[in-house]
This record gives sequence, C-alpha cells and structure tokens, in this order.
Amino acid sequence: RDALEKQGGTLRQEDIYFTGTGVESGFQTIMEIRDRIREYDAIFANNDYLAMGAISALRSLGLSVPEDIAVAGNNNAPASGWYAPSLTTVETALDLQAEMSCERLVAMMKGDPDPMEDKHYVIPPRLVIRESCP
Repeated sequence: RDALEKQGGTLRQEDIYFTGTGVESGFQTIMEIRDRIREYDAIFANNDYLAMGAISALRSLGLSVPEDIAVAGNNNAPASGWYAPSLTTVETALDLQAEMSCERLVAMMKGDPDPMEDKHYVIPPRLVIRESCP
C-alpha cells in the first residue's frame, strides 16, 4: 500500500479481496465483484493462477486485458508466459528461498546452531513484464 501511494495511487481496504489460490478462485472473485469491476484500472493477484482466473472472468464479462483492466500476478508460474495474454508477474527467487530453508532444516536436524539466526535476508523480486500490463 505504501509503495502504491508513493507512486500516486491508492488502495482502499474494501479493494482487497481474500480468496483461495487457484484459477477457479480468481474467476469466482471477479464474478462476485462484477458490478464494481469497471472501477478498477488494474488487478494484482497473489499468484499467477489467481490472475489467470481473473483474466478468464474479465473476458467472460466482455472486458479486454490490458486495454480495459491490467492484470499482474506473483510467482512467475511456468504457464504465465504461455497464457494469453502472457501474464506480467513478480518473480521471487524460490530456488534461493528453498536453498536457505534446506540449510536451516539440515542444521536443525543435526542439532547444529541455526545458520540464519540473528540474520536478516532480503531476496529481491524481479518484475517480469508481459502482455497483461501496458
């Protein structure tokens, strides 16, 4: 929310929707708010599958992505580059997160001190711009 406001945008609490994680949930959420959907310029979904479901619902409502509403996802799922329109997404370094988690788990299983204790890591995301956002 803070980052959006720094760019001149706003995010109201009533514009945050909690849903499941699959394509069906993305579709259903858009259908539930179809009377309000034209209020939005863009949708950011918690994962790419939600975003794909949202795009499908928008199409069924006669809206075009990104011309009417831009859509972005999160996690750069393998299908996101093949979906039409290809999905703009935020890619997180899941391989690095998994590696760090395994190091911690192995150390804990051996009874060794936590190698990450008292450390703070920031794993920077990468924006993958594709067709679903202008």
